[in-house]
Amino acid sequence: MAGEAEASGDIYASLRTEFLEEAGDRLEAIETSLNDLFTGDIETAKAAEEIRREAHTIKGLATPFGFPVLTSLAHQLEDYLAAVTLKGWSPRKDVQTFIDVMRGIVDQRQDPDPERTLAIERMLPLPPDSQYAAEPEPAHRVLVVTSSRTLALKLGGELEGFGFDVTTAAKVVDALAQVQDAPPDIVVASDVLDGLDGLDLICALTVMPSTKSLPAILVTSYHHEGPELAALPAKVPILALGPDFSQELQRALTGLEFRFLENRLAAIAASAS
Repeated sequence: MAGEAEASGDIYASLRTEFLEEAGDRLEAIETSLNDLFTGDIETAKAAEEIRREAHTIKGLATPFGFPVLTSLAHQLEDYLAAVTLKGWSPRKDVQTFIDVMRGIVDQRQDPDPERTLAIERMLPLPPDSQYAAEPEPAHRVLVVTSSRTLALKLGGELEGFGFDVTTAAKVVDALAQVQDAPPDIVVASDVLDGLDGLDLICALTVMPSTKSLPAILVTSYHHEGPELAALPAKVPILALGPDFSQELQRALTGLEFRFLENRLAAIAASAS
């Protein structure tokens, strides 16, 4: 009997380990779908379907292996995603919060204690139709223009960390269409693109009557004073690729914030006259 109990315990432990590995893989799949959605490689409806499927599987398997909190989180992710998808919201940042919390449990290989569980519940985003959900504050929108998926994800993560809403375009023609259809507050363009490059885009934006006051940042590996950037308008900050990327981005954004204030004051003065 003792031998049978020990064997059963070994089997359960083995299955539990397999579940944790599978849960980690499914969280990776959710994150991949989010990144594909962000870079435009997948439609919103398909991304939502894939994420809900992975979350549903985690929900069904977690409790039998001693993870009722993980089950609850997966269930809440399903409910949240359904709510924001129906309302047409972009849930990338909020879904990432769920992923990070769930991955922490999987990495720890155990559910959190009650105190930590309560703290987690308080930090989770609420669906927009919840009576407790706060009205989201309007955020500046940034259009990131790059043909590099890696750079798009890097810039997107950094900009979202500063509180911006981010959309992407891979080509100049797509960026110009987005600027006309839904004008962003800032354009951040890579100097290397397919076809026309980011410098061409920014130069065009600065001379077009409808976009000449649109703040822009050029991302480049060229030296600030190199001949390759001679045509860049003086008012456009340069974001250098390198080890100080985050600090350089913050510096560029800080400079643009003064321009935002100037634009706001100019609009107020114009409406008053």
